[in-house]
Amino acid sequence: MRKRLGLTLLIAFGPLIWLVLVILVELLQAQFN
Repeated sequence: MRKRLGLTLLIAFGPLIWLVLVILVELLQAQFN
């Protein structure tokens, strides 16, 4: 049950985490350029 909950959270927050990572990378590139 706990493993399934983790999987659900991963599916729910996965795209959000990727979105945050992409934004951070974009900001870092903007600072270096």
